[in-house]
Parts: sequence; C-alpha cells; structure tokens
Amino acid sequence: MLILTGARGCGKTTFLKRAILDNNLAVQGFLSLKIVENGVAVGIKLLTLPERGEIFMGVSTPDRTKPLSTGHYAFEDDVFQRVDARFATLDPNLPFILDEFGRLEMRGLAHFDLFQKVKASGLKLLVVVRKDLLEAFLECHADPEQALVLDVASGDASLETRVRAYLASGVMRP
Repeated sequence: MLILTGARGCGKTTFLKRAILDNNLAVQGFLSLKIVENGVAVGIKLLTLPERGEIFMGVSTPDRTKPLSTGHYAFEDDVFQRVDARFATLDPNLPFILDEFGRLEMRGLAHFDLFQKVKASGLKLLVVVRKDLLEAFLECHADPEQALVLDVASGDASLETRVRAYLASGVMRP
C-alpha cells in the first residue's frame, strides 16, 4: 500500500490527478475533486477512473448535524452506495486509487467498506490520507511492512516518479 499524505489543501489530489492523467496511467478508483465557484469550494465530486466519469458527492457546509457530514461537506444520502456499486467489480489488473480516507472512514463510514474490499483483494492500493489522520490510519489500517508513506509537501523531487513507478509496476503489493 502506498499512502500519499500531506496537510489539508497542500495539493495531494492535484498532484495525483496530474500524475495519473498527464501520464495516462492505467488505474481504477477515484479522485475527490472540489467544486469551486468564484474561488470558493461549494461542493465535492469524484472523478472515477479509468473512465473519467463524475459522481456528485455533496455540498460545502459547516453543519455537522447530518449523519454523513465532516463539518466541511454534507454528503448525499445514497452517494457512498453508488460509489460502492460503481466498484462492485474490481479489475484485477489495475491498481486502485482511493482519494481520500478521511474522518468518516476512520469511523467505519463512507468509503470504509470499499477500502476494506480493495485491501482484501490484494490489489495494489494508493490511498490518500491527510497528515492529521496519518498516525491513526497507520495504527489501525496499514501493515508497516507493506506500507510506504510519501508526503506531498516533503519537497522530494522524485515523488512523482516514485508514484508513477508504484502504479505502473504491476498489481502485487510492494
């Protein structure tokens, strides 16, 4: 498992989107993209891979009273079931991108079941985890012998090369 990390807003998804799309990497999974209007994030959607479809996820809101709310976004009631249905069948030849494993997943909600399914499948997995959740994620969901953590904000000039090499080098775990 490759874990891509960094602080909120540091460019994890932007980096990953560029690395995958600009290099036409054969992957499956999804990227979480902000919907921005007039410079303000108003929602979130998934870019599904490899077909590059879109699934609307939710709207920006500080309201934490909804069952599937992070305090930044409130998600549509059935959206995670739609994502699970989209990935009901996994391509055994393509690595899986899960952007991102966040607070809801840490509580066993949202994309958690899909994460468990992909992890159990033995597919090569790249998961995005914010820096503030990394320690808890590693403790609960990653095998230190099998996980490689790369920080987008590290200044590592070889970061994109390392990510591309991981995703392009077959389907077995490292």
